Amino acid sequence: MKTPTKHIISLAALLAMALTAPAASAQTAGAQADSAADRSLLEKTVQWAESVLDLLTVEGDTWSVATYPAASYSGRTGLAVGIMQAWQHSGGRSHRPTTIAPTVLVSTKRMFEIQADADIYPSERISIGGKAEFFYLPDDYYGIGNGSKSVLTEYTIHKYSLTADVLADVARCLRVGLTADICYVDFSGYDAGLASVFDSGWCNGLGPMVQVDTRNDVVYPTSGWLATVGVTGYWHGLGGRRDFVLTELDVRHYIDLHRRRVVAMQALLHTSTADAPFWRLPSCGGTRLGRAIPHSLKYVDRNAWLLQAEYRCPVYWRIGATAFAAAGNVSHTWAARELTDRVHLMLGGGLRFNVLPGRNLNMRLDAGISSRGDHAFYLNIREAF
Repeated sequence: MKTPTKHIISLAALLAMALTAPAASAQTAGAQADSAADRSLLEKTVQWAESVLDLLTVEGDTWSVATYPAASYSGRTGLAVGIMQAWQHSGGRSHRPTTIAPTVLVSTKRMFEIQADADIYPSERISIGGKAEFFYLPDDYYGIGNGSKSVLTEYTIHKYSLTADVLADVARCLRVGLTADICYVDFSGYDAGLASVFDSGWCNGLGPMVQVDTRNDVVYPTSGWLATVGVTGYWHGLGGRRDFVLTELDVRHYIDLHRRRVVAMQALLHTSTADAPFWRLPSCGGTRLGRAIPHSLKYVDRNAWLLQAEYRCPVYWRIGATAFAAAGNVSHTWAARELTDRVHLMLGGGLRFNVLPGRNLNMRLDAGISSRGDHAFYLNIREAF
């Protein structure tokens, strides 16, 4: 038999439940209504954005062309604005589509650039990767080496260049071919005491390239390996003004973590012989290397190495995100002391926007900082590596 006290406690508990239940239900219903309203607003925003982007994109059965306003910023070029196109044609090769991305940019530092970045697959066995560019920029020269950097002189560069890697499949995952570099530069406005550094004229190179490629996609790989070895010889016989050799080893690995979450890693070694001009020397900074050094020619020398890793994940709709870390250095020799002296440690993150839905082509926005006090902000097409 229950005591009176227990009856009173039970009655009070029932009364409290009766009084609070409607309020709790009302709060739950209100929260659900707010959540539904938020989802509805987000869905309407996405639908509106898709309708705008549809006006910028033309699609066929095997091809797509998208036209976007373009903008970028770096310490070297300043704020640049312009227009960018992204054209892709699958030709029945879903994992190896032809991609061409022409861009026109003008900047607050009076840069003017017209370029077309391309990966072309004319057949199942042939690939052509290349870039054509006209580039004008009032620029800064920091000298050679890895020490503390200050501007030694200002100068202006006009550059016309065409680079191309032509490879043929000779076995499963193995390609061999040629790498070519045709370039004309014209310098002006530099300190007369550094005239020997600013050697205007042609700089043309040609050499062999070997590539092992097990990636599942050439535009946005989520698994597999890519290893490239290239040797480019520049000499007077090709119309150039200097004789030198550039050698590059580039190894990349991609790990699929499920649902388009990817870890990407890269190891890069780059070396040159003695007479390479400063603007062709190996570097550890720029829009694809490290991404924390704002001027790609700030740290240059005869040798460079770089290790970088990146985590990529989708966020919502066409938007993705990334976090990256890198370490690199330049040196005059391959001596261990030079290679590890004042290493550049870099951290950063970025956003991705898919410009061609279903075709894996991203516009990327990256920002990074380094242990040496450098910081950079980049906007570009396609992944850094």
